[in-house]
Parts: sequence; structure tokens; C-alpha cells
Amino acid sequence: ESICSRPSSNTTQTIIGRICLDMKIDTTSVMVNITDNGTGFPPDLLDSITEPYVTGRDKGTGLGLAITKKIMEDHNGELILRNNDDMGAKVTLVFNTIDSSS
Repeated sequence: ESICSRPSSNTTQTIIGRICLDMKIDTTSVMVNITDNGTGFPPDLLDSITEPYVTGRDKGTGLGLAITKKIMEDHNGELILRNNDDMGAKVTLVFNTIDSSS
């Protein structure tokens, strides 16, 4: 949806969507990065977009990212959301492999 709603400077140009996934593994965590070339997150909502009922979509409920963040935190992980410098969004899921509470 984000890629399809991206504005084009040329009305006859088709925007080719790109979603990239990469993973980094070290001794304490696994990081999964997902990036796209869509419109990105609304800048005015970026700090609150993981709160329940906050959404930048016309028909969204604002629950998806809130639930995802809660699941990550319940499993000693982290959800990081940001916009790319050029265009699009970057979502990072951090799975900690060592329990820091021990």
C-alpha cells in the first residue's frame, strides 16, 4: 500500500516497488531489517505509531504495530521504526539471544 501510494514525478512512469530483507547475527542478538521504497511512516506520527489506535492509514485500526511491539517486548526483543533518508521505511526487529534478566 505504501509503495502504491508513492507519488510519481511522471504520471506515465510506473513505480517499481522494492522490499529488501537482511539479517545480522552476532553473539547477543539477531537483527532483521526490512526496508521498502514506499512513502515511509508519517513523520508526525513516527514517535507514537506503535501506540494503540494510532494510524496513518485511512482504513487502519492502529493495532498492528502496537501488537507487534508488545510481542517483541514480551520476548525480550525490540521493534525499531524509522524512515529512510531517500524514501521509504525501515523496520528493524531485534531478537536478543541472551536473557539480560539472568
